[in-house]
Amino acid sequence: MNILIKVDSLDVQRLLRQSPQIAEKSLVRTLNRTADKARVAGSRAVRETYNIKAGDLRKSIRMYKASRSRMEAQLSITGKPVGLIAFAAKQTIKGVAYKILKAAGRKRLPHAFIAKMKTGHIGVFERSGSDRLPIEERKFITMPSVWQNKKIMAVVHKVINTELVKEWQANWDYYWGQANK
Repeated sequence: MNILIKVDSLDVQRLLRQSPQIAEKSLVRTLNRTADKARVAGSRAVRETYNIKAGDLRKSIRMYKASRSRMEAQLSITGKPVGLIAFAAKQTIKGVAYKILKAAGRKRLPHAFIAKMKTGHIGVFERSGSDRLPIEERKFITMPSVWQNKKIMAVVHKVINTELVKEWQANWDYYWGQANK
């Protein structure tokens, strides 16, 4: 899933013709700072809904910054299904308890167990047959589908729309003031 931040404004194009160096610097900085604020706000919105740590969420977000040759910033959310271990999984006598949504209670997988593999990976596993092996790791939803939640995307779009204007004005004033000293 990609979130693209781009400016297609007649005012910006006019300023790019008027004083191209100042407008380019302002626009690049505006796009990058807005993308960063959108990433933070989206991450916060995801963590308000889902019981996941910021570090586990950060692994799935990649930011492509704007530059003078590429006047757009992009947030790319990728990832495979997340293991249940990331959702506060705890080993109990009756299986593994976990909590995916903050608003919901803990759920339990009765025959599951938490184990550390030889590679060092820790996960929630269940036996897939009647024998000891094979075992399968239990996973949840992918990060792109978590971010596609309407509530989370509304927060991201709101931040982009409000911060883009604020950042543009602040950066334009800063660079214009620097050039006219």
